[in-house]
Amino acid sequence: MIIKENKEAAEFIRSKAAVDPNRYRHLPDDLKARGFTVAYVHKADVLERMRNKIAKLPEGGDWKEIRRELAEEISPFLGGNDVAAEKKAELLLRTHGFQAYAAGRFLSQQENITAMPFIMYHTVGDSNVRDEHDALDGVVLPADDDFWSSHYPPWDFGCRCFTSSVSGAGVDRLKEKERDVPVAEKRVLEGRYLEMAREGRVNRGNGRGFADVRPPREKAEKDKVASAYSWTPGVVAPDMKMLKERLSAKEFKQMELALDDAGIKV
Repeated sequence: MIIKENKEAAEFIRSKAAVDPNRYRHLPDDLKARGFTVAYVHKADVLERMRNKIAKLPEGGDWKEIRRELAEEISPFLGGNDVAAEKKAELLLRTHGFQAYAAGRFLSQQENITAMPFIMYHTVGDSNVRDEHDALDGVVLPADDDFWSSHYPPWDFGCRCFTSSVSGAGVDRLKEKERDVPVAEKRVLEGRYLEMAREGRVNRGNGRGFADVRPPREKAEKDKVASAYSWTPGVVAPDMKMLKERLSAKEFKQMELALDDAGIKV
């Protein structure tokens, strides 16, 4: 599988700081997308090599070849389990590779928001699409809506979804096309259905009821799970004053150490 060249995406990946897994977990959620870590891999040089291999993907690299190289790097840290290493390599490629493309796409959409003020969500449409992602297929929200800070794909591990920009005229045409569709099943989310989406509930249509589309981090917090996937495409730096007010003194110190070790400048 060969990916179309995208220098910005490659630079985005290489700009990620290699972070020890023990330090990574102390980074605030809105900074984790700027770090690169792999469970059980505590050698900085190995992390950096793996990160740079993934950066070859948007430079036109072959997916299978890069996956093989990553698996070879990971396998020793997994007790020589080549099957587990290949699965981990696939996950890393999907996560960091797709994040890089998404970050560039999101930036472009924000720069052109006047001409294209809406974003439509798309799945790849195969049998592997998760129910909560399928529920979002085709929905349209304002490009500057807070919903996208937690649901811009890839918003979960292995997510292959993507977005497209929609003009105001395009939204008007879609509304006219769906004029007789039940309001709960219209693709352009407005009013209370837009509010419900922000709260994590979206109608799946065809009488199937509502899907729970809360982001992984929110579900993890409710279930008291220590960590979960989280990233925000538009975040480039944290508000340190806000973080200091939000975190305990110990947590803030741990975060500062993690940032320093990672080489992330704020």
